[in-house]
Amino acid sequence: MKTLLVEAFRRLQGKSQQALFKLTQAMGGGKTHNLITLGMLAKHPEFRAQGLPGLLTATQLPPVRVVAFSGRETDVAHGIWSETARQVDKSAAFKDHYSPLKAPGRTAWINLLKGEPTLILLDELPPYLDNAKSVSIGNSDLSKVTATALTNLFEAIAEHELGNVCVVVTDLVGAYAEASA
Repeated sequence: MKTLLVEAFRRLQGKSQQALFKLTQAMGGGKTHNLITLGMLAKHPEFRAQGLPGLLTATQLPPVRVVAFSGRETDVAHGIWSETARQVDKSAAFKDHYSPLKAPGRTAWINLLKGEPTLILLDELPPYLDNAKSVSIGNSDLSKVTATALTNLFEAIAEHELGNVCVVVTDLVGAYAEASA
């Protein structure tokens, strides 16, 4: 947990090139607790000195925009990208990606997320992706469109414009091996 907190806050401050973290372990391993802790410290600077005593510069960072998505929310309308846009109060930015449903590209993600430090927490995506295989989109399905959207997001956060955006993904390799892949 300490490594995740320190490295994520370094990223949110624009001091690290490590933009993506993947937490992998079996159910009950503490992944969600790590996300909750990180999200609360990001959103509430008044608790950072106590929670991050070795990273005092984190206390100088203003409240961070936090996006949280649970893969157990298999019925979210218009994909994970619409929920991300909604949580950063920019739903209209992705309006062209809702109907017909299509994955936002790298530039669309950059335009959505640039500016404020942003933490995106994607918890237990395999159940969402497993269910998304049953949702037809044209000649494909929602799992493939979501995989494209996430790949584009991961590419976008590597860009300089998003140097203060951090994404943390949790996985369930034991229970959802196919969707985890």
